[in-house]
Amino acid sequence: MKFNLMFYKSFDFWISLVLLLSCLGIYRNSLFSVDWWLDAVGLVLGVIGLFTTFFKKDKHDEK
Repeated sequence: MKFNLMFYKSFDFWISLVLLLSCLGIYRNSLFSVDWWLDAVGLVLGVIGLFTTFFKKDKHDEK
């Protein structure tokens, strides 16, 4: 794996960033509401998406 220096040019990066920023209102909702759980899932998916755009696979890693 290599660090992707052009991560900001990928569509996946921007989708993950928007998803992450849209879920920052998680602290306003009750733990037992559907909105809180949707925000929590969006927050996790946004963080995972950001980290996956920072790295790219080497061609010899693919099998």
